[in-house]
Amino acid sequence: MVWTFFILLFLLAFIVILAVQRLDGPASKTGTPSSILWIHPTVLQALPQEKIPFNKRRLNRKRQPQAILDPQLLEVSTWDWERIPGSIPPERYQKLHPNHWDTLENQLLETVGCFILRSPCWPICCSELSVLVYSQGKGISLHHLESEHGPLDQAFLENELKTWGGPKAKLEEYFVEGWSSILAQIRAGTHSGQGINFFRCENCNRLYIGSCSP
Repeated sequence: MVWTFFILLFLLAFIVILAVQRLDGPASKTGTPSSILWIHPTVLQALPQEKIPFNKRRLNRKRQPQAILDPQLLEVSTWDWERIPGSIPPERYQKLHPNHWDTLENQLLETVGCFILRSPCWPICCSELSVLVYSQGKGISLHHLESEHGPLDQAFLENELKTWGGPKAKLEEYFVEGWSSILAQIRAGTHSGQGINFFRCENCNRLYIGSCSP
């Protein structure tokens, strides 16, 4: 009986040690969380694993590898709300409180994972980060999104297009074109979606398109 007790005790200790090692191992420090509120699960599962070794990755304040590099936060405009259909009418548009900007930016900068998103234009809508639902060909398809929301040609972010082309840019031409050319190619299967992300506000259900680096 005594030997049986010691054997059971030894096995129990061994199991506990394995469990602790598993919790404190590389996966918990450098892996991708099972849920990130601002990235849709379909995208999260499809994003390719970054090839850069973890020890050479840029780290956040917690010394964890950053998954979202150099994000450009863009608050959606009143014109975006007027132009893009959603469940909340445009007259109820409200701007983000200035004190919340840093909080939202830090949420992106503190995101960890095996993947890397480079320089994404990330829309803020309804005082929250919009959810990434499609990233460079990965995630919810354009066909599926347009079947629910209609054509996305005019789902651009006004504050992003205003930065295109320099001081002599003809913004009206950008606004008229929107993302029509690239979306037409994606629909035809001749464009991979590289350099483009789709976002959805979980509050008002509006869809937005923003650029990113490959």
